[in-house]
Amino acid sequence: MKKVSDSAKAAAVMHFVSDSEDTGLTPEMAVDIFNELGQTFGPVDEVLHKYDMTRWARYDGLDDARWWEQLEMLAHVIDAMFDYFEFPPQEF
Repeated sequence: MKKVSDSAKAAAVMHFVSDSEDTGLTPEMAVDIFNELGQTFGPVDEVLHKYDMTRWARYDGLDDARWWEQLEMLAHVIDAMFDYFEFPPQEF
């Protein structure tokens, strides 16, 4: 699978994660969370708590593997859409 940009990683994490302590989820923290989850595959809640974050409540019903799959898929979609609109397919 194509490498995911840091921008897409940050956007995906910011969509799936809630700042539990109002510590301010920065784009850099979001990338760190994505990378750590990508290396360890969880447990998701332990990684998030390390950064004082939690899952958005709407994603509470997903098990760790499914949650990570959805997060990773969103990051790939963000990159693909950026590529599409910034570098549209050429018609010949």
